[in-house]
Amino acid sequence: CVALANELGKRVGEELHIPVYLYEKAATTAKRKNLSVIRAGEYEGWAKKILDPEWAPDYGPTQFNARSGHTVIGVRPFLIAANMNLNTKSAARAFGVAFDVREKGRVATVDGQPTSKPILGSDGKPQMIPGACK
Repeated sequence: CVALANELGKRVGEELHIPVYLYEKAATTAKRKNLSVIRAGEYEGWAKKILDPEWAPDYGPTQFNARSGHTVIGVRPFLIAANMNLNTKSAARAFGVAFDVREKGRVATVDGQPTSKPILGSDGKPQMIPGACK
């Protein structure tokens, strides 16, 4: 799969002239494994970020293109994502819904409250309560 990600990234960069960043198992540096690190600064900050040699794309041009932007291609476990409109302005409630649904779930706490002391396993890591999609 990593070879396919590189092949696709090369084609997108060369044929479509779109900067390509590889992430997760296809990442070319440890810093680019996590998609959120690549996305940091969002679209608005990308014109400056792409000029930093540390953030040169894996494939494609090294200039910011406001029309096409850039893309990421990765090799990772299967993911299904969904956006939902919630009738609340509370970020805590939104995160609560996300943790209840996501496969990984949420950290188990001594009293069940999200901000309470986590329950640790014998390995010292927090125990997880699987989400509805487990």
